[in-house]
Amino acid sequence: MGDEPSHAAVTDGRGMQDTGRVEGEATDREPAAALARHAFSVGGINLLVSEGTLCEVMEVPPIARVPHTAPWLLGLFNLRGEVVPAFDLARLLGLRGTRQPHTKLLVIGRGAAAAGVLVDELPMLQRFTPDERATQHSKPPSALEPSVTECFARDGKEWFEFSHERFFKSIAADVPLR
Repeated sequence: MGDEPSHAAVTDGRGMQDTGRVEGEATDREPAAALARHAFSVGGINLLVSEGTLCEVMEVPPIARVPHTAPWLLGLFNLRGEVVPAFDLARLLGLRGTRQPHTKLLVIGRGAAAAGVLVDELPMLQRFTPDERATQHSKPPSALEPSVTECFARDGKEWFEFSHERFFKSIAADVPLR
């Protein structure tokens, strides 16, 4: 809506730039039922959010730590006048806990529902066909499991689609104090 991006974009402080990365673009040979998703990895777990979800990638901004909270809650940052929480999702999921030099921040959602998560690499748009839905798959990390809505499999990788709204709401309600 308006000037807000409707796809993953890179922000460098001077404006928005499209990542230009699209995997599995629709072709004349591909069924019209292909499902487009924003795909990203966190600590080796492949995650998906629906294509219509507002996603923005940026360099990790200055983040103000919130005292006496869990280490996976990195703190709060300013995104165009909105205060947004930032999470180390990999640490929260028990996958790893150190930021790499190439780590970016992926902001998912908008306004009061926005949250930032550290990601291993730039997100990409992936298109899955209905036959790539995985009926049998490995169990996602327990903190993520209630938010997983579907799983897709491609090239030996599992991709967990999750409800980011449900996930962020559940962890916001249960931010442990140290």
